[in-house]
Amino acid sequence: VYPFGGDADRKAASMSLDRYSPAKVHRETMEPQSGSPAALLNGWLAKSDAEWLVVVRDDVVLTEGWLDRLMRHSEQDDAIATLVPRLPHGPQPQRAKARYRSLKKELARFASRMAQRETGVCQPVGTLSHACVALKVEAVRAVGGFDESFSTWAFLEDYVRRSRQLGLVAVCATDTFVHCEPDADVDGPPDGELQAAREMAAGDAHRTAGRAEEAMACY
Repeated sequence: VYPFGGDADRKAASMSLDRYSPAKVHRETMEPQSGSPAALLNGWLAKSDAEWLVVVRDDVVLTEGWLDRLMRHSEQDDAIATLVPRLPHGPQPQRAKARYRSLKKELARFASRMAQRETGVCQPVGTLSHACVALKVEAVRAVGGFDESFSTWAFLEDYVRRSRQLGLVAVCATDTFVHCEPDADVDGPPDGELQAAREMAAGDAHRTAGRAEEAMACY
């Protein structure tokens, strides 16, 4: 769990975390002031024996069964290394039009209907929101951890790119919905680090297709 500077209903977010977090989940709070997010998470990984790391921003209002549904997708394919839910804000295919007004009963009904309609469905993603992300620890270690040269959350897209080189994939579980507030880092123009991560990913795609000059231009 890590703090965010928006105006979300923190009480609803905190209550949902308490209510919908399984007992077997160990929770820690990450304070950005104490270092870059990549470095903080690498430090956590060095002392943890967990199978999955789930990062949740503190404005995220979770919904019933969100984590169970994410994990069920991971059980269907060993190549899945990163899982994200659907959100009211963020890149496609994560973004879903919010058809609710309250963060209690209306949100719960909306998420429940989506879960029934999209059961078991997931879509690959390259660009993702960092509001709520599940990461397979074994995969993170396989790529050598998160790149601490990134000072922002763009390191997650770089991680997705590097894990893809090992045949691993990132997917959006379209049957899982949680609420979050807009984030300028994701919903606005990309900053320098995010743009760099996306250019590297584009370079990888060109290289795989045999377009060496285009790849080098991106790199």
